Order: sequence, then structure tokens, then C-alpha cells
Amino acid sequence: MTKESVVYVRIKVLQIVLPVKIAAISFRLALTNSGSKKERNIAEMTKDEVRSELYLMINDFGDKNETAKSLNKVLDAKKAEIKKLMGDYDIDTLKTDTYKATYSVIENDSLNEDKLLSCLLTVPAWVKLATDNNLVKTVHQVDFDALENAIYNGKIPKDKLLELDTMKESRPVVKLLVSKLKKKKKQEDE
Repeated sequence: MTKESVVYVRIKVLQIVLPVKIAAISFRLALTNSGSKKERNIAEMTKDEVRSELYLMINDFGDKNETAKSLNKVLDAKKAEIKKLMGDYDIDTLKTDTYKATYSVIENDSLNEDKLLSCLLTVPAWVKLATDNNLVKTVHQVDFDALENAIYNGKIPKDKLLELDTMKESRPVVKLLVSKLKKKKKQEDE
């Protein structure tokens, strides 16, 4: 690799890293400066005060969540570009004034479970080993389509249907979805 190409890659990496670094610092500052320093005693707050506080918290969360998502997209793209350049130009390590980038390729080996299962169930030498050592598990699960069909066609007695009702489980699922509101378009008076 020539000296000029190393300089080009270093400049390219700096062009990528510097804006991302600035954005990350700005994001960190926004996170640390937004928290309220005053202590809040929730038990002493009225419902309206809680609503007012939630209003501020939800807006703050939504704004920061959007910033984080867009920053992650930028970071992922920059990281992919850095990996590609370092791989294409066989650069294993590159230091900047504040960072060190190390490029490496690691081979991860894992078994192909589908092929292994096929082998354990069909190849005679493996079938006996699989059976003797319980290498293949059978998972029992309810076929809800068949159950629904049996209920619909009257194949399950009414007393058994009542037993099914006692097998239900109810548990609350708490969810939070924060999404940005669409701005209303101003309607022009004609």
C-alpha cells in the first residue's frame, strides 16, 4: 500500500469519525442536562401535576429516542464503511489522535441444526446413537387449530369445555409506545 493511499484512508476515516464523535458528545450532553435536579415526591403530587410531569417526560423521551435511533443509523453506516475500507485495503490497525481502530475477521463455527437433525434421524449409524442417548427431543405442544376445530365440530363434551375455561391465564402486559405526532397541515381559508 502506498503512502498516499494510507493518507487517503486516514483522511476518509477522520471524515467519518469526527462528525459521529461530535454527534455522540452532543447526544450525551443532551441526556445528562435534561434530567431535573429537583427531587420530586410523587406521593405528594396531584393527578394533574403527575400528568404535567408525564407530559414533559414523554416529550423528552420521544425526542431523545428519535435522536438515538437516527444516531444509531448513522453509526451503523459509518462502521460498515470503515470495515469495508479497512478490509479492502488490508489495514489491520489505524490510530487517530483519540481512537484506535482494529480490523479483524473471526471465523465462528456452529452446527447446522437442520442437517444434524436430518443425519440423526436418517443415517442408521446415527439413529441408534440418537435414540440411545436421547439426542433428539420431542416437544409436545397444543395444536390450537385442531382444538378450535374439535370445539367447533362438537367433538369435545360440554363439561370438558368448562374445564378449558379454568385453564386460562390472565396477566397484565405493560407496554409503552412513544411515537411522534404528525403535524396538522394548516388549512387555508378560501
